[in-house]
Amino acid sequence: MKNNYQYFKSVQYIAFDFCGTLADLLPSSTALLKDFFQKNGIKEFLESDIDVAFNKALKHTHYSSVIINTEKLRSDYYVGFNKLVLKYLEVDTDKAEELYSFFKSHKRHWVLKPGALQIIPELKKRNYKLIIVSNFDSNLEDIVSKLGIHNEFEGFYVSGNIGLEKPSLEFYNHVITSLACPPQEIVMVGDDIFLDVYPSIESGLNCIHIDGSDIKLNSHVSEIYKNRYIKIDQLSELSSFLP
Repeated sequence: MKNNYQYFKSVQYIAFDFCGTLADLLPSSTALLKDFFQKNGIKEFLESDIDVAFNKALKHTHYSSVIINTEKLRSDYYVGFNKLVLKYLEVDTDKAEELYSFFKSHKRHWVLKPGALQIIPELKKRNYKLIIVSNFDSNLEDIVSKLGIHNEFEGFYVSGNIGLEKPSLEFYNHVITSLACPPQEIVMVGDDIFLDVYPSIESGLNCIHIDGSDIKLNSHVSEIYKNRYIKIDQLSELSSFLP
């Protein structure tokens, strides 16, 4: 089904979030943390409790606080992040460095979302310009290269490189300024309503929200931006909602 929203007809750029939108990291951080706790004789937590702790830590730890482009800075960032996660779970924060080493010792791998290898080349053939906008460190381009899709993208706007991060409007304004195009010519594609959806539409972008749950926009926001927002269940549906 093609959409007939007037704003989407002018789209030239498609800005993809990376984590959870284009790819997933396996095994998940939640699964690894549960394994770490089990191996260290720490009480068992529900996955939902761990997810809450991760989300709280993400809200209080910022990639943009420092340009993360060395192993030392990366280590400092993630050890600090781990301390927050452990604190919220009421676990001894002295284990933060050990937890960082535990995560590093596991061979985790990124896996593209179903449909990504088909939808990305298709959008390129339709003359859309593709970029990635992500809260990530400087390793992102290497990861995308290993996934075999680096050459499909014309730009990478990564918080750990530019010193700004989602959901700040400054991050999105930086992207708009760098592309030197009106915001209505950009559509943001992401899975997080607070990082990808609200700030992008507030910055003037269109937004396609990939989310299979029943979550809905705030009614006030929905009424104002209803012509610039579409929600789909999965990435493979994307091409059907673009002109």
